[in-house]
Amino acid sequence: MRKILIMGSSSFVAKNFIQKFKNLKLICIYRNEQSIKHLKKNKIIFIKKNKISSKFLVNIVNKYSINTVINFISNNDNSHSKNLNYLKIINENFFSHLKILDALRDKNITFIYFDSTEKNKKDLSAYKLSKRLVEISYEFYSKQYNLKTIQIVLPTVFGKNDLNFKRLIPYLSKQLYFQKKIKLKKQKNTIKFCFVDDVIDNIFSSIINHKTKKIKTYKKTVNSILNILSNNNQNKNRVDYKIKKISNWYIKYLEKNKLEAF
Repeated sequence: MRKILIMGSSSFVAKNFIQKFKNLKLICIYRNEQSIKHLKKNKIIFIKKNKISSKFLVNIVNKYSINTVINFISNNDNSHSKNLNYLKIINENFFSHLKILDALRDKNITFIYFDSTEKNKKDLSAYKLSKRLVEISYEFYSKQYNLKTIQIVLPTVFGKNDLNFKRLIPYLSKQLYFQKKIKLKKQKNTIKFCFVDDVIDNIFSSIINHKTKKIKTYKKTVNSILNILSNNNQNKNRVDYKIKKISNWYIKYLEKNKLEAF
């Protein structure tokens, strides 16, 4: 039986994975109690840890006989502002991976990590720099210590449980729900995206088959996504329907947490 260590359990992709595959043997490390409280009803081992040391990682792996590590830890701030904390972005995207790799380099473990299609674009950012460093690190440790690593490359991911209301669908859903003005730049820009359900199925397949499959992606303009969410008519197109369904999840979330959220 696969015994899986989840790093970054409060990530929205991780939360979707934990919810769907709660019957797997999961040991989930988290920092933010609020972000995972609704998951604790499942029979899953949750361990709160603010600072993760090499000793802690080795002890967890030995105690629970871990054979798979999925690292969801990520800072997805891909902006170019000079006021950004670049060191924080690089630390969360790169050094967190490096610490885990180095601590567990002698263990017989399969490492699953995530990369972004944003990394291949020409313009530079701290996010893209850190993602490149992550890829090189996994390549190095894989070769140097014969580690089993699986890279899953993702575009923008749409799905429920993403509580970063600066991202497109959460932002649009919130603004529409509260009937606030929507401020969007580059509405004609095309976004390449995938759905979180496809991502977590791919992760599960990677665990079982020790290799990843290509995730189905879609393309839509920012303006067309806004039109889908603004339209109350039933969407016959499957992709439009799924986008609207995700937005409806946010509407229910906002109805339930209105006073807490905003």
